[in-house]
Amino acid sequence: MWIELYGTSDQRIAVVGDPVPKVLKLIADLDRAGERRLAVDIRSLGGDARMAPDARWLRGLATAVLPMPTTKHIEDVRRTADQPLTNPQLFRLAQANSRMTTGARQEPWAEKLGLILRDVFGDDTRYEVIPQADSGDFLLALDGEHNLPLDHAGAGVREVVAIAHAALTGDAATVLCIEEPENCLHPTAVRRLLDSLVRHTEAQLFVTTHAAAVVNARPDAIVHLSRVGNTTTSTQVDRPSQQFEAVRALGYSPADLVLTPCAVWVEGPSDRVYLTAWLARHDLIEGIHYQTMFYGGSLATHVTAAADVEPDEAAAAIRQLSRRCVVVTDSDRAEAGAPLKAHVQRFDEELASDEHGLHVVTWGREVENYLPTEIANEVRDRHRAEALPLAEDDYRYAKVIEPELNKRVSKVAFANEALELLDGEIPPAAKEHVEQIAAFILASDPRRSHAPG
Repeated sequence: MWIELYGTSDQRIAVVGDPVPKVLKLIADLDRAGERRLAVDIRSLGGDARMAPDARWLRGLATAVLPMPTTKHIEDVRRTADQPLTNPQLFRLAQANSRMTTGARQEPWAEKLGLILRDVFGDDTRYEVIPQADSGDFLLALDGEHNLPLDHAGAGVREVVAIAHAALTGDAATVLCIEEPENCLHPTAVRRLLDSLVRHTEAQLFVTTHAAAVVNARPDAIVHLSRVGNTTTSTQVDRPSQQFEAVRALGYSPADLVLTPCAVWVEGPSDRVYLTAWLARHDLIEGIHYQTMFYGGSLATHVTAAADVEPDEAAAAIRQLSRRCVVVTDSDRAEAGAPLKAHVQRFDEELASDEHGLHVVTWGREVENYLPTEIANEVRDRHRAEALPLAEDDYRYAKVIEPELNKRVSKVAFANEALELLDGEIPPAAKEHVEQIAAFILASDPRRSHAPG
């Protein structure tokens, strides 16, 4: 809910809060009219009726809550080779460097600048500033070169140095407003820069951009600004259709939006329920880091995971959605050593030597066999089904949900009950495969990949 506050100058301050706001910072010189207007606005939005326009109450609330955020605006840098940073900026760098003992960075921001450069360009990246009378020479160790002057480095390197320097120096800010950080930067580098700035400044970022790479860096945190005539409107992007329109408005092909970093292909809905819950334990969220797709059991005989498919190939080519894919198949073995079905063997062959594909065959008969026996039996008991054998080898190839039980409880409902009993834990039998899938998804997504170290 948005609450609007008014001060003596009738200046609007917008904050987010509950009907009784928990985080408010009132300006100290609210006059009586402003106090009354504030109280009326809060009540009209469903606030506590006890909220009266009392100056002591309002100012008491102001001192008991978090302060309003402090902001810093980092303009579009666009430094030139002749002047990657202004002389005053370089002079401050030189002064800071001259106060440091050899081999140690005593200025916190100077050390953080080095950490940001390593986050963006790799663990071997270093910098130093050689002090001079009225300026400083910013020297880099980058890509195997040492003592590389900043004005000899690429424009993207200068962009990172200038943005990081502006973010770290001067007064600390809880909000950084950055204009078009993607200038001259590789999409992976700009994502790493934004992530590193958040970690090393502990600030919230507000970024203006025309780059799909930045928009897709956090598809769950987008505001689409559009202008029609003399009116600018803002729309919180929280649905795929809105994200599509936002990227399309930037002039990009729909492919820039709809191609997921990694597609995880599973047989059916219950497999998805388990995997999304377990991958979330690795901070991987469906719709952001990967997308689940269904190949539909026996329909897999008409699907190919080959990277290149001839135009007259009858099988549906699942790699057309995303070159990076995970295919999870049930082993469907009724006993140890039983042969895999033909389509499972084919997936194995198609993805065996493909670095952009991963095939995972379930440990047991089906995905339900990852569940500890006691968990599966507790859910079965709820639905009047006999207990399964406790011996691991017997349970491994047991049918956890028989057709008769499936009439009383669907596989999806069974999965949700089992996950509730697991209380967020990944079953030991599933951990190796889940970690394997999580690592593959992580490597698929440059938004999550970081420079070495």
